[in-house]
Amino acid sequence: MPKILVKDVKIYYETLGEGEPICLIMGWGGSSVMWYRQREMLAKSYKVILIDNRGTGRSAKPKYPYKMEMFIDDIKGVLDHLNISKLHLMGCSMGGMISQQFALTYPEMLSSLILCCTSANVKMPGVRNEDPEKLFLMTSVTPENLKEMFSLIFTKKYIDWLFSEEGRDEFNNLIGEMAKYPPTIKGMKNQFSAIQDHDVVNRLGEIKIPTLILVGKNDVLLPPRNSKIIHKNIANSELQILEGGHMFWIEAEKEFNKAVIDFLSKHKIN
Repeated sequence: MPKILVKDVKIYYETLGEGEPICLIMGWGGSSVMWYRQREMLAKSYKVILIDNRGTGRSAKPKYPYKMEMFIDDIKGVLDHLNISKLHLMGCSMGGMISQQFALTYPEMLSSLILCCTSANVKMPGVRNEDPEKLFLMTSVTPENLKEMFSLIFTKKYIDWLFSEEGRDEFNNLIGEMAKYPPTIKGMKNQFSAIQDHDVVNRLGEIKIPTLILVGKNDVLLPPRNSKIIHKNIANSELQILEGGHMFWIEAEKEFNKAVIDFLSKHKIN
Protein backbone atom coordinates (compact mmCIF):
# COMPACT_ATOMS: atom_id res chain seq x y z
CA MET A 1 0.00 0.00 0.00
CA PRO A 2 1.77 3.17 -1.15
CA LYS A 3 2.33 5.94 1.36
CA ILE A 4 4.52 8.99 1.07
CA LEU A 5 5.83 11.33 3.71
CA VAL A 6 4.54 14.87 3.20
CA LYS A 7 6.54 16.97 5.63
CA ASP A 8 5.99 14.91 8.81
CA VAL A 9 2.77 13.07 7.86
CA LYS A 10 2.39 9.77 5.98
CA ILE A 11 -0.33 10.06 3.33
CA TYR A 12 -1.89 7.03 1.66
CA TYR A 13 -2.65 7.13 -2.06
CA GLU A 14 -3.33 4.75 -4.91
CA THR A 15 -3.75 5.02 -8.64
CA LEU A 16 -5.99 3.16 -11.08
CA GLY A 17 -6.20 3.22 -14.86
CA GLU A 18 -4.46 5.26 -17.53
CA GLY A 19 -5.22 8.53 -19.27
CA GLU A 20 -5.75 12.09 -18.12
CA PRO A 21 -5.32 12.23 -14.33
CA ILE A 22 -8.25 12.95 -12.03
CA CYS A 23 -7.79 13.17 -8.28
CA LEU A 24 -10.71 12.31 -5.99
CA ILE A 25 -10.97 13.86 -2.52
CA MET A 26 -13.43 12.36 -0.04
CA GLY A 27 -15.41 14.20 2.62
CA TRP A 28 -15.30 14.48 6.38
CA GLY A 29 -14.43 11.25 8.17
CA GLY A 30 -14.54 9.18 4.99
CA SER A 31 -11.67 7.37 3.32
CA SER A 32 -11.11 7.00 -0.40
CA VAL A 33 -12.87 3.62 -0.41
CA MET A 34 -16.16 5.54 -0.37
CA TRP A 35 -15.60 6.28 -4.07
CA TYR A 36 -16.37 2.59 -4.66
CA ARG A 37 -19.15 3.52 -7.12
CA GLN A 38 -16.87 5.77 -9.21
CA ARG A 39 -13.30 4.51 -9.07
CA GLU A 40 -13.45 1.61 -11.53
CA MET A 41 -15.87 3.47 -13.80
CA LEU A 42 -13.49 6.43 -14.09
CA ALA A 43 -10.44 4.18 -14.40
CA LYS A 44 -11.73 2.91 -17.74
CA SER A 45 -10.79 6.24 -19.32
CA TYR A 46 -8.71 8.17 -16.77
CA LYS A 47 -5.79 7.82 -14.41
CA VAL A 48 -7.61 7.92 -11.07
CA ILE A 49 -5.70 9.18 -8.04
CA LEU A 50 -7.26 8.32 -4.70
CA ILE A 51 -6.01 9.96 -1.50
CA ASP A 52 -6.93 9.31 2.12
CA ASN A 53 -7.05 12.69 3.85
CA ARG A 54 -4.96 13.02 6.99
CA GLY A 55 -7.00 11.86 9.95
CA THR A 56 -8.82 9.09 8.04
CA GLY A 57 -8.35 5.81 6.25
CA ARG A 58 -4.81 4.57 5.84
CA SER A 59 -3.17 7.99 6.21
CA ALA A 60 -1.62 9.14 9.46
CA LYS A 61 -3.81 10.77 12.07
CA PRO A 62 -1.76 13.54 13.70
CA LYS A 63 -3.07 14.46 17.13
CA TYR A 64 -3.67 18.16 16.60
CA PRO A 65 -6.36 20.26 14.88
CA TYR A 66 -5.93 20.42 11.10
CA LYS A 67 -6.06 23.39 8.75
CA MET A 68 -7.13 23.47 5.11
CA GLU A 69 -3.57 24.34 4.13
CA MET A 70 -2.44 20.99 5.50
CA PHE A 71 -4.84 19.05 3.26
CA ILE A 72 -3.68 21.10 0.27
CA ASP A 73 -0.03 20.36 1.06
CA ASP A 74 -0.83 16.65 1.37
CA ILE A 75 -2.49 16.57 -2.07
CA LYS A 76 0.31 18.58 -3.65
CA GLY A 77 2.86 16.23 -2.12
CA VAL A 78 1.17 13.19 -3.66
CA LEU A 79 0.85 14.86 -7.06
CA ASP A 80 4.51 15.95 -7.04
CA HIS A 81 5.51 12.40 -6.11
CA LEU A 82 3.55 11.13 -9.13
CA ASN A 83 5.02 13.86 -11.39
CA ILE A 84 1.55 15.21 -12.19
CA SER A 85 1.45 18.89 -13.04
CA LYS A 86 -1.98 19.13 -14.70
CA LEU A 87 -5.15 17.30 -13.73
CA HIS A 88 -8.87 17.28 -13.05
CA LEU A 89 -9.90 17.54 -9.40
CA MET A 90 -13.13 16.28 -7.81
CA GLY A 91 -14.13 16.59 -4.17
CA CYS A 92 -17.29 15.96 -2.19
CA SER A 93 -18.44 17.71 0.98
CA MET A 94 -15.28 18.56 2.96
CA GLY A 95 -13.38 17.25 -0.06
CA GLY A 96 -15.16 19.91 -2.12
CA MET A 97 -14.00 22.55 0.34
CA ILE A 98 -10.43 21.29 0.05
CA SER A 99 -10.80 21.29 -3.74
CA GLN A 100 -11.95 24.91 -3.78
CA GLN A 101 -8.95 25.93 -1.73
CA PHE A 102 -6.59 23.84 -3.88
CA ALA A 103 -7.96 25.56 -7.00
CA LEU A 104 -7.27 28.95 -5.42
CA THR A 105 -3.78 27.93 -4.31
CA TYR A 106 -2.63 26.10 -7.46
CA PRO A 107 -4.87 27.33 -10.31
CA GLU A 108 -2.23 26.50 -12.92
CA MET A 109 -2.42 22.80 -12.06
CA LEU A 110 -6.11 22.27 -12.74
CA SER A 111 -7.80 21.74 -16.07
CA SER A 112 -11.27 21.34 -14.54
CA LEU A 113 -12.94 21.20 -11.16
CA ILE A 114 -15.91 19.16 -9.88
CA LEU A 115 -17.46 20.27 -6.60
CA CYS A 116 -20.01 17.94 -5.04
CA CYS A 117 -22.43 18.61 -2.15
CA THR A 118 -20.20 21.28 -0.69
CA SER A 119 -20.11 24.89 0.49
CA ALA A 120 -17.91 27.97 0.28
CA ASN A 121 -18.57 28.69 3.97
CA VAL A 122 -20.01 26.24 6.48
CA LYS A 123 -21.37 29.04 8.66
CA MET A 124 -24.00 29.92 6.06
CA PRO A 125 -27.67 29.71 7.10
CA GLY A 126 -29.17 26.25 6.66
CA VAL A 127 -25.94 24.29 6.95
CA ARG A 128 -26.19 21.40 9.41
CA ASN A 129 -23.04 22.00 11.42
CA GLU A 130 -23.08 18.79 13.42
CA ASP A 131 -20.88 17.97 16.39
CA PRO A 132 -18.43 15.20 15.43
CA GLU A 133 -19.55 12.90 18.23
CA LYS A 134 -23.15 12.96 17.01
CA LEU A 135 -22.13 11.65 13.60
CA PHE A 136 -19.50 9.20 14.81
CA LEU A 137 -20.36 5.63 13.86
CA MET A 138 -20.01 3.50 16.99
CA THR A 139 -18.32 0.12 16.76
CA SER A 140 -21.46 -1.54 18.16
CA VAL A 141 -23.84 -0.93 15.26
CA THR A 142 -27.60 -1.41 15.53
CA PRO A 143 -30.23 -0.94 12.82
CA GLU A 144 -31.63 1.98 14.82
CA ASN A 145 -28.45 4.06 15.04
CA LEU A 146 -27.59 3.18 11.45
CA LYS A 147 -30.94 4.54 10.31
CA GLU A 148 -30.38 7.68 12.37
CA MET A 149 -26.98 8.27 10.80
CA PHE A 150 -28.26 7.41 7.32
CA SER A 151 -31.05 9.98 7.74
CA LEU A 152 -28.38 12.69 7.54
CA ILE A 153 -26.83 11.41 4.32
CA PHE A 154 -29.57 9.62 2.37
CA THR A 155 -33.23 10.17 1.56
CA LYS A 156 -35.90 8.20 3.40
CA LYS A 157 -36.83 6.44 0.17
CA TYR A 158 -33.27 5.19 -0.29
CA ILE A 159 -32.94 4.17 3.37
CA ASP A 160 -36.15 2.16 3.18
CA TRP A 161 -34.83 0.45 0.06
CA LEU A 162 -31.46 -0.32 1.71
CA PHE A 163 -33.24 -2.05 4.59
CA SER A 164 -35.53 -4.01 2.27
CA GLU A 165 -34.89 -7.44 0.79
CA GLU A 166 -34.35 -5.85 -2.62
CA GLY A 167 -31.63 -3.52 -1.30
CA ARG A 168 -29.81 -6.08 0.84
CA ASP A 169 -26.84 -6.51 -1.50
CA GLU A 170 -26.25 -2.77 -1.73
CA PHE A 171 -26.68 -2.43 2.03
CA ASN A 172 -23.99 -5.08 2.55
CA ASN A 173 -21.72 -3.40 -0.01
CA LEU A 174 -22.14 -0.01 1.65
CA ILE A 175 -21.56 -1.26 5.19
CA GLY A 176 -18.62 -3.34 3.99
CA GLU A 177 -16.92 -0.31 2.48
CA MET A 178 -17.66 1.91 5.49
CA ALA A 179 -16.27 -0.72 7.85
CA LYS A 180 -12.94 -1.16 6.06
CA TYR A 181 -11.29 1.93 7.55
CA PRO A 182 -13.71 3.42 10.08
CA PRO A 183 -12.99 6.94 11.34
CA THR A 184 -11.86 7.74 14.85
CA ILE A 185 -13.56 10.39 16.91
CA LYS A 186 -10.24 12.22 17.36
CA GLY A 187 -9.52 12.19 13.64
CA MET A 188 -12.99 13.54 12.87
CA LYS A 189 -12.61 16.31 15.44
CA ASN A 190 -9.25 17.32 14.01
CA GLN A 191 -10.72 17.46 10.49
CA PHE A 192 -13.71 19.38 11.85
CA SER A 193 -11.35 22.18 12.90
CA ALA A 194 -10.38 22.76 9.26
CA ILE A 195 -14.01 22.76 8.16
CA GLN A 196 -14.85 25.45 10.73
CA ASP A 197 -12.25 27.81 9.23
CA HIS A 198 -13.34 27.33 5.63
CA ASP A 199 -14.56 30.55 4.00
CA VAL A 200 -13.75 31.35 0.37
CA VAL A 201 -17.01 33.03 -0.68
CA ASN A 202 -15.26 36.27 -1.57
CA ARG A 203 -12.56 34.47 -3.56
CA LEU A 204 -14.66 32.16 -5.74
CA GLY A 205 -14.49 34.64 -8.60
CA GLU A 206 -10.78 33.86 -8.87
CA ILE A 207 -11.59 30.35 -10.11
CA LYS A 208 -11.56 30.58 -13.91
CA ILE A 209 -11.42 26.94 -14.98
CA PRO A 210 -14.48 24.96 -16.11
CA THR A 211 -16.31 23.87 -12.96
CA LEU A 212 -19.12 21.37 -12.50
CA ILE A 213 -21.18 21.76 -9.34
CA LEU A 214 -23.29 18.78 -8.30
CA VAL A 215 -25.63 18.42 -5.32
CA GLY A 216 -28.44 16.20 -4.12
CA LYS A 217 -31.88 17.79 -4.14
CA ASN A 218 -32.62 16.53 -0.63
CA ASP A 219 -29.22 17.15 0.99
CA VAL A 220 -29.87 18.17 4.61
CA LEU A 221 -26.22 18.65 5.62
CA LEU A 222 -25.18 21.03 2.84
CA PRO A 223 -28.42 21.99 1.07
CA PRO A 224 -28.50 23.01 -2.62
CA ARG A 225 -28.53 26.72 -1.72
CA ASN A 226 -24.81 26.39 -0.92
CA SER A 227 -24.07 24.97 -4.37
CA LYS A 228 -26.13 27.75 -5.94
CA ILE A 229 -23.93 30.35 -4.23
CA ILE A 230 -20.80 28.66 -5.58
CA HIS A 231 -22.34 28.55 -9.06
CA LYS A 232 -23.26 32.23 -8.89
CA ASN A 233 -19.71 33.21 -8.00
CA ILE A 234 -17.74 31.01 -10.41
CA ALA A 235 -18.35 32.41 -13.87
CA ASN A 236 -17.28 29.35 -15.86
CA SER A 237 -19.46 26.88 -13.94
CA GLU A 238 -22.51 24.73 -14.43
CA LEU A 239 -24.86 23.45 -11.73
CA GLN A 240 -26.79 20.19 -11.71
CA ILE A 241 -29.16 19.25 -8.91
CA LEU A 242 -29.66 15.49 -8.87
CA GLU A 243 -31.92 13.20 -6.89
CA GLY A 244 -30.67 12.10 -3.51
CA GLY A 245 -29.34 13.24 -0.17
CA HIS A 246 -25.85 14.26 0.91
CA MET A 247 -24.14 11.09 -0.34
CA PHE A 248 -25.90 11.30 -3.66
CA TRP A 249 -22.87 9.95 -5.54
CA ILE A 250 -23.92 6.60 -4.07
CA GLU A 251 -27.68 7.07 -3.99
CA ALA A 252 -27.91 8.49 -7.52
CA GLU A 253 -24.88 6.65 -8.86
CA LYS A 254 -25.90 6.42 -12.53
CA GLU A 255 -26.94 10.06 -12.83
CA PHE A 256 -23.88 11.23 -10.94
CA ASN A 257 -21.45 9.18 -13.00
CA LYS A 258 -23.02 10.32 -16.27
CA ALA A 259 -22.78 13.98 -15.25
CA VAL A 260 -19.11 13.56 -14.35
CA ILE A 261 -18.15 11.68 -17.53
CA ASP A 262 -20.07 14.09 -19.76
CA PHE A 263 -18.33 17.05 -18.15
CA LEU A 264 -14.85 15.56 -18.31
CA SER A 265 -15.31 14.60 -21.97
CA LYS A 266 -15.95 18.26 -22.78
CA HIS A 267 -12.91 19.58 -20.94
CA LYS A 268 -9.77 17.78 -22.01
CA ILE A 269 -6.41 18.70 -20.55
CA ASN A 270 -4.56 20.99 -22.97
